[in-house]
Amino acid sequence: EPLFDFGSGPRNTAIFSPSGRFLALAGFGNLAGKVEFWDKKLRVQVGEATMSCTTMYSWSPCSRYFLSATTFPRLRVDNCYKVFKHNGDLVLNEQMGSDYVYQASFRPAKPELFEDRPASPRSAFALRNGEGRKIDLSKVHAAGSNLTDVALQSRMAEKKAVYRPPGMRNTAASFTLHEKEEARAVDSKTFRATGSSVARNVLL
Repeated sequence: EPLFDFGSGPRNTAIFSPSGRFLALAGFGNLAGKVEFWDKKLRVQVGEATMSCTTMYSWSPCSRYFLSATTFPRLRVDNCYKVFKHNGDLVLNEQMGSDYVYQASFRPAKPELFEDRPASPRSAFALRNGEGRKIDLSKVHAAGSNLTDVALQSRMAEKKAVYRPPGMRNTAASFTLHEKEEARAVDSKTFRATGSSVARNVLL
């Protein structure tokens, strides 16, 4: 029986950060380049990004950044390198124009020099669990490894009501494809009617 299910998707690559906390699940090569970032210890998805045409990739020694590069000779056009945060935010985008990128990598360093930290909070509701529901990040940090309670509370939370303008509240919803008007007097100077009634279509 699996301990955790990451769900299905267009993926062919899985790479852990040096600290072992973050996991990148990606679809490179002939796939679209979608990358999901997961916190393995908390078992939540912390972000995602699209890295099209990636031919080289790696984690930084501190496990906080992810490098994606399009290199020669695999691709002769659109060579570039990009750096993303562990939550998918783009922090560097270097397009080389007509120049080539042969290799891109982080400067080596010992991973033990860096503290193992969870994902940084971007907002009050930044993390998502495996089902795509948002989780209060402060509760995640407080729960630690006991994330099941937080996920359960998230699933049981009521969905927010759809916003309705004040004038439309407490009124029954109505839907009409066609609206007809009875025949009425028409000013011949501005409009000439050619029938006994005037009909119009109303698009909602």
